[in-house]
Amino acid sequence: MGNYWHGISNEQLHSAELALLRRGGLTHDQIRIQDVKIPVLAYQYRKGQDYEHLYDEAENFIHHIEIDIRDEDGTNQDQGKNLKKPTFILLHGYGAGGAIFYKMIKDLGKYFRLFVVDLYGMGSSGRPQFPLQEACQSVQEAEQFFIEALQYWIVQVGIQEKYYLAGHSFGGYIAAAYALQYPHDIEKVFLISPIGMPEKPDEYGSQHFVRNFDKMAPSLAARLIYQMWQRNYTPFHVLRWSGQLGTKRFLKSYMSTRLKKVSQQEEAQEISHYLHQIFLRPACGEYALNCILQVGAFARQPLIYRLPTFNEIENAPKVVFIYGDTDWTDPSHAMMLLQSEYQGLKNAELHIVEGSGHHLYADNPASLISKILIEAFDNRKAENYLKVKEIELNGILEGEPVDIDQIEEQLLLHQHQS
Repeated sequence: MGNYWHGISNEQLHSAELALLRRGGLTHDQIRIQDVKIPVLAYQYRKGQDYEHLYDEAENFIHHIEIDIRDEDGTNQDQGKNLKKPTFILLHGYGAGGAIFYKMIKDLGKYFRLFVVDLYGMGSSGRPQFPLQEACQSVQEAEQFFIEALQYWIVQVGIQEKYYLAGHSFGGYIAAAYALQYPHDIEKVFLISPIGMPEKPDEYGSQHFVRNFDKMAPSLAARLIYQMWQRNYTPFHVLRWSGQLGTKRFLKSYMSTRLKKVSQQEEAQEISHYLHQIFLRPACGEYALNCILQVGAFARQPLIYRLPTFNEIENAPKVVFIYGDTDWTDPSHAMMLLQSEYQGLKNAELHIVEGSGHHLYADNPASLISKILIEAFDNRKAENYLKVKEIELNGILEGEPVDIDQIEEQLLLHQHQS
């Protein structure tokens, strides 16, 4: 998949992904990257039984990164303790891919059998040629595009035990929708700054949308985006029309406003190159957004009304909300669900990550991981992790070598003795 006007190719995307994984401290032997073939899906068959002959199936695949952290002797870190790592599946948000989690992937991989999955039709996953906008007639159909593909992927990679499912932003919405359909397969579902929680206010209109964009774009451009969304166009259509030069200008602004804490120029360039390769790939999964969301990221079927369904399901997974303390996705709706007077969730928890906006994985990855460890293990494991990260940071600042594995063993030994 190459395009000179857009400045993209499969080779460049793969190279950009590897660059971020290396920046996250991962080595070649700790990474397994795979494209898993997905069969013709239900929405494709609705186009006609001869779909296979009408369209190229080469794009029917899901891309994932599996992290396998091993000791120096080549064994899995948990094998010596006769423990099996729990499985953790992580989904990215709109306009991104799995490698965007590069700051937290290695650390999560020490505790979990970690799969970082690119949503079907997004990221580095396949972009089926069949135009989704012709088939997408409802929220259910749009959600099934992602859910059906993800379920096929889970079967194909051989995940048979219960697993943790996590998603950020739009990935959080899809994780919630998937968990509602397959609740007994999941141990806990982590909704990290999920979009689609609240209902759209009756008075919300174009003027409210434009006001939100005053600091980032002229009101005229915001009005244009509003009108385009209503006509089933997405922001990436504009970028594709503008080509690689227009996209580079946009990414320069994006990095300075959305990922402010990425201060190193080389790191920022690697992220920009990765997102550039994703943004300008052929439109596919993004068409589903117009079926799922209204302008302003309000869901057509808000999660605040759907998540309480878990109360009626025996052995349903616990729902864990995680937000940044300056997150534009408002945690107040999750707080409402935790309060019984709102007929909310019986088995749920809310965590706030300090010093973070919407992109928690970039703003404060250590704190985000600690919240996950609290829920998946216990407070002690999370506290140990944060202590190790503090020692590691101090060692880096002072230019001293730090043996992280040795520090972790000493902490565990000290706790057992006490």
